[in-house]
Amino acid sequence: MKHKLNKNIFRNSTALVLVMILGCSISSNSFAKDDNFNIKTQIKTQYISEDNADLGTRSDQPQSDFVVDAYTTINYRANDYFSAGAQIRGLKSFGIVSFQDDEGDTSSINESYFELRQIWAKFTNLFGNPYYNAQIGRQRIREDRATMWNRDFDAVRISYDTTLLSGFLAAGQNLTSYRTGTDSDFQEDDEKRFRLIGQTRWQWALDNFVEVRALYENDYSGLERIGELVKSDNRDNEDNNLLWTSIRTTGIKPVNKNDLVNRLKYRVDLMGVYGKVESITTSPYASDSKFRTVSSHSSRDVMGWALDSGVEFELNTKFKTTLLFNYAFASGDSNQNGTDNSYRQTDLHSNSSYNFNSYGPIRNYGEVFRPELRNMHILSAGMNMHIFDASDINILYHYYRRDEKDADIGTSGISATLNNNEAYIGQELDFVSHINIGKEFGFENKLAHNSRLKLSAGTFEAGDAYGSANGERAFRGMIELRIKF
Repeated sequence: MKHKLNKNIFRNSTALVLVMILGCSISSNSFAKDDNFNIKTQIKTQYISEDNADLGTRSDQPQSDFVVDAYTTINYRANDYFSAGAQIRGLKSFGIVSFQDDEGDTSSINESYFELRQIWAKFTNLFGNPYYNAQIGRQRIREDRATMWNRDFDAVRISYDTTLLSGFLAAGQNLTSYRTGTDSDFQEDDEKRFRLIGQTRWQWALDNFVEVRALYENDYSGLERIGELVKSDNRDNEDNNLLWTSIRTTGIKPVNKNDLVNRLKYRVDLMGVYGKVESITTSPYASDSKFRTVSSHSSRDVMGWALDSGVEFELNTKFKTTLLFNYAFASGDSNQNGTDNSYRQTDLHSNSSYNFNSYGPIRNYGEVFRPELRNMHILSAGMNMHIFDASDINILYHYYRRDEKDADIGTSGISATLNNNEAYIGQELDFVSHINIGKEFGFENKLAHNSRLKLSAGTFEAGDAYGSANGERAFRGMIELRIKF
């Protein structure tokens, strides 16, 4: 009975949110004359198709998903000293393939929910100083490359911006799930994770920056006792006490207009993680497969590092072609004793960003394999072209290799298991296009001008690290339509 009730709540909540969103978008015209009050609505639909993600190891059938993802953002500016905002979201998924949102992948198994994504208050001219402000509540914390963080997060944030020097310091932890019908995104290990986040950015020359970031995380939820039963699908396997650091230099350099290259953009990001991880080992519980028994505890020091670098050349060509080259590395550790030297990401990352001249976000490390940056070398090359007035085409190639051939690589879009004998993971070819519908096709309608279409398709070919699946290919394609009003 409870399961049926939850399903009805999901359906009714989604329907209610869609009605609210449409109502807000209509009523927003009433506030058009009020510059201090603003309502914006976006409806995004995605159709995703995926085939052979298991590389033939389990004979899985092709999977697909259709997602309706809608949200309304409300902003209010009372005066020069105070503003507030909120964002509500309704989502309905009709399949079992992970879909892409602006925070990265989200598991979707016929999901439906209503979510309060953001609710915050902002105080500007803090301490009577126009360079400082404070923002309190659930808010988006993001950095450009999204290798460190890109999440809605409960925090108190103090920011400063003096043009040449800017940054922030934020502290907090998520207080609740803000989502109806399920707490799957907010188990005890997420509830009791305190984070301290800091960033500073110095513009040392025009369009050239040095950025320093740090994130401290203390997961104080505690480990289950040895012999205790835990749910198989809800295990708090690790408690982290970790510090991530990053120093990034990035910028744009103009080149002589008479040369082949118009501008070039560069990025070098060196990252590290240090601290301690405590974990549990579990074994099957004979009486019920829904549970497992905690069999042991372990603790290891952590010290890993990673590099994410790239250079992009904007050419003086008819189609404004940009050539892209990237190299990313994350340390691995094949030794199960002593210090763990493998790099791991923060769980706040999304690994999705904009290239030099792209009209929309692209996954940093591939659309199909889309790995976590861990125990891996990733070589990437590609191009971006503006063939028409308001469209781009991106063609990208990725090559993947393990740092330590007998160590874990973390999460990825491929469900097959790696063996412990080979390093070569595979290669991937992606096609991604972003289209402004109204501008591209000459539609005068305002709604068409605020509509965006994204097309992506990719294929991943497995290497010998997948053993007998070597040479198998996985495919993933997506059609996305965004409408803003």
